[in-house]
Amino acid sequence: MYDGIESRLIIHEILKLIRNKSNNFDETFNLITINKNLNIQNKKFIHNTILTTLRHKIIIDKIINNIVNKIDQNNDSYLLLLSSISQILFLNIKEYAVVYSTVEISKKNKINSSPKFINGCLRRIIRNKNIFLKTKVEFKDLPEWFIEKTKNLSDRKKNILIKNIFLQPSLHLVFKKKKYIKKYIKFGKITSDRSIAVGMKYNFADIPNFKNGEWWIQDYLSMLPLSLINIKKYKNIADVGSAPGGKLFQLMSSQKKITSFEKNKNRSNILIKNLKRLKFNITINIKDFLETKNIEKFDLIILDAPCSAVGTIRRHPEIFFKKIRPNFDSLIKNQYKLLQKSAKLLKNNGMIIYMVCSFLEIETIKQIEFFLQNNKNFTISRFDQSNNISSKNFINKQGAILTIPNTILKDVKVDGYFACKLIKNDN
Repeated sequence: MYDGIESRLIIHEILKLIRNKSNNFDETFNLITINKNLNIQNKKFIHNTILTTLRHKIIIDKIINNIVNKIDQNNDSYLLLLSSISQILFLNIKEYAVVYSTVEISKKNKINSSPKFINGCLRRIIRNKNIFLKTKVEFKDLPEWFIEKTKNLSDRKKNILIKNIFLQPSLHLVFKKKKYIKKYIKFGKITSDRSIAVGMKYNFADIPNFKNGEWWIQDYLSMLPLSLINIKKYKNIADVGSAPGGKLFQLMSSQKKITSFEKNKNRSNILIKNLKRLKFNITINIKDFLETKNIEKFDLIILDAPCSAVGTIRRHPEIFFKKIRPNFDSLIKNQYKLLQKSAKLLKNNGMIIYMVCSFLEIETIKQIEFFLQNNKNFTISRFDQSNNISSKNFINKQGAILTIPNTILKDVKVDGYFACKLIKNDN
């Protein structure tokens, strides 16, 4: 069994990789812990501490700046303070255990930090705990690159963002068959005729029949676009960027001919495991959609394009923690190339649904405007409102789905998202 010091060393190692190597949290957590002899309790402690630390990073930065004149966010002292302050203020872990373990870690040869400095800072945090707990985050405290990319947001939306982005995300289930939902109503709130948001008192382990393939996890906004169209009218469908699988599972539940593309091998392996659990049978094309030959054409292309993923900030708080900001030039170019490729592979009068888990104008509205300027034979088709709860709140004037991270039904958290239907008008 790992003690407090060893577990916190793993926390430090994971944070350092995410910060300096720009790794994703889930991948890094699995990579570092897979060969460690960790029991369930250790794993939960490490996982929860890191997520809480990342989620409260902006607040903790303000607190650190209150007690330290200047600190390099790339060094060990900063990372040690970040995770230990998180434990003291937000996880209510015994203060003496946090201080002792963190000071002991700072003494290790491979850690470049001063035990005296760490001890002094943490003692000050503890003495002024009630004051520091009142620290508030303002929009100006967010990363500079994010502020620059959200200049178009109104003050009202900025306030909504600040209230929402640091909250724990909701667990949202989508069911393989509509009839299954009846068995799960007790776990939460219905969000559509085949989905529920699980109540806060339940977690993943409390929900039955996962291994039996009755449901999968998918954010409400991610499932919304396909729930607002009649999938059955399309005979030949392409799903581009299929992993982790939510939208592909929606398509397969309608029992249509689908061609799946996912160029990332690791993500493809996860997708294949999910398909097996759900008892869906399909061959994944593990290849770059851009390299697909223009032979077969589709009447519906679901394009889930690579993006900054800022809409998923609650589930991936490392986005604001990484030293390297998203490469927007590369992302925008790739998104446009994928749109152009989709246009070539689309039948006359066919439809592209362009999706990104982002609400940034440069990846959403501006990207579509640029595409339409260069493809006069395409027009936007409106998403129609349906019985899906709150769907009308996310459809903008142009008929696209666009939202910042928000809350519906009082306590159901939904991601920031964009989806737009593009119709090819060739005769």
